[in-house]
Amino acid sequence: MKTTAAPMSPFAIGLSADAERYVVSCGEAGSDAPFVRLFIPRDLVDAVAFQAGGLALETAANGVVTVFANHGDGRSLAQASIDGLISGALEVLDRDDDYVDLGVLEEKLQRSLEAVRIVREGLPQHKR
Repeated sequence: MKTTAAPMSPFAIGLSADAERYVVSCGEAGSDAPFVRLFIPRDLVDAVAFQAGGLALETAANGVVTVFANHGDGRSLAQASIDGLISGALEVLDRDDDYVDLGVLEEKLQRSLEAVRIVREGLPQHKR
């Protein structure tokens, strides 16, 4: 398995070439030959890191999603609009393999748009 190059130090961590595993290497400073190299599933490490970080999502009525770390300082870590998220999903779309997912995305968007329309119709006329 080919791994991403990282400068060797007594301890190094990086993603595998397929980005599905973290590669943890322990060795001597300045040496390219580690004593041990561990491959840890990315989903496991990510889940632990996200839980330890106390990440929370906040969705605003205007369609902006913000990620916060629940450490009381109120700083946002990332922010994206719904249209930005959809554009990002379409950019990584594999037109040969993801056509089923594209249909699922379209159905979800249609249901979401209908839900927004129902809520707007329930508002007083002057607020629509």
